[in-house]
Amino acid sequence: MNNIINDQEKTIQSKQEAFQKASIIVTKNAVKRLKGVMKSDNKENYFLRMSVEGGGCSGMTYKMDFDKKQKEFDKVF
Repeated sequence: MNNIINDQEKTIQSKQEAFQKASIIVTKNAVKRLKGVMKSDNKENYFLRMSVEGGGCSGMTYKMDFDKKQKEFDKVF
């Protein structure tokens, strides 16, 4: 039983380490476009929130929104 728990803890730790090392690449054109959209939406002092939600039949749902408030478990790039 202890071996199973140790293996699960190692798997969780490995995934947490991978999350900490995660990165994204945003092109200059994407930044330009996002800034334009933020300006037109009067959200120039906001940041881009990217998220993944569990979906129904079609799987995961990927979302992008503008937000002002950082949440506890946010990863900031």
